[in-house]
Amino acid sequence: MPRRSVAAALLVLAALGCAAGWLALQPAYSFVWRALRDADEDLDWGQAPPWPLFNLVNYLATWLPRLQARLLPPHLHVGQLGVADSLAGGHLPLAELARRSGVKSEELGRLLRAASSHGVFKEVGPGVWGNNRGSSVLRRSHPSSCNLMVQVWGDESYSAYEKLADSLQPGSPPAFELRHGAPFFYWLSQAGNEQRLAIFHGALQDAAKTMNAATLQDYPWQRHANQTVSDVGGGHGGFLAALLAAHPGIRGMLVDLPEVVAGAEGHWRRRYPELLGRVQMVQGDFFRTVPPADVFFLRYIIHDWSDAQAARILRTLRAAISAGREQHATLLIQDAVLPSSGPPSPLYAALDLQMLAISGGKERSQREWEQLLAAAGFRLRRVHRLRTLTAVLEAQAA
Repeated sequence: MPRRSVAAALLVLAALGCAAGWLALQPAYSFVWRALRDADEDLDWGQAPPWPLFNLVNYLATWLPRLQARLLPPHLHVGQLGVADSLAGGHLPLAELARRSGVKSEELGRLLRAASSHGVFKEVGPGVWGNNRGSSVLRRSHPSSCNLMVQVWGDESYSAYEKLADSLQPGSPPAFELRHGAPFFYWLSQAGNEQRLAIFHGALQDAAKTMNAATLQDYPWQRHANQTVSDVGGGHGGFLAALLAAHPGIRGMLVDLPEVVAGAEGHWRRRYPELLGRVQMVQGDFFRTVPPADVFFLRYIIHDWSDAQAARILRTLRAAISAGREQHATLLIQDAVLPSSGPPSPLYAALDLQMLAISGGKERSQREWEQLLAAAGFRLRRVHRLRTLTAVLEAQAA
């Protein structure tokens, strides 16, 4: 075949390959672009394309760095002031916006200017401000609201970084404990921090709403029909309620500290009365003892703790699996799984530093998860990739 004919054939094949690649990636690209562009659209994250395409387009669209940029200090504080809610009805002059927020006008303008440099809020005219796709998610009424989460990040979490360098000294407690005089979760439960505790649990519920669809659809929960799923450290049980509603054959158990369970009971009576007959609410401490169950589910728990503390939690669960039941009980952990080599994405790196500063915890690679589980008497069976920032690690007693 003449050389020109070979070159022409290769060009045709390349064009066809590009077209096929675009057709395969277009649904994922379209979904991520709508997430970036249409902050007010109620996107169903459970309808995202398969996770390999979703993750690829996330990377190509630099979505994770944009999210990280939206979690910088200026707008952490405007979240607390309720500025995005004040702008929900439309654009406002700075003076009126300051009046509604109860703050000084000129200083608020400077804060908004800093936030807008990161794509959060928009100055639509001289001294007139409005929401954009970055600030709209700070509204409490937004279907994927980040308002409470950025309040947590902008208050007690952000303050911990003041002592981050000091916490790197051998034998030092985490930065938050150095800054506030008590471990993070104990500090939250102390008298005087009731509002912060409520904001913290609200932030977890908001995060759960954003990720529930993918968690429910990307892990095969139907295999646990007629079994009891124990949501260990599940807070007020937002995910457990969604799980029970989606799978009528599953029974639920919510295990947490006494003060958390007390709040959860009232929450379920108000929000999920139709599910109360299928759930047990049990006071427990995952550092000491938890009741037996068919499935133990820990969502965003293990990353809060160092390897030694995390292994202690997992040994508590291992002790709850009775002899002869080792092959029947399942341990499910939903957390981030970092790449085993090379740098993680900017958002994963930021989350890892957040865990270090707050509680001495960490995000882990699959190899680190395998080692941690083995140290506590478990073996990793499979990593279920989700269309979120996390995965579900499935393990059994070794």
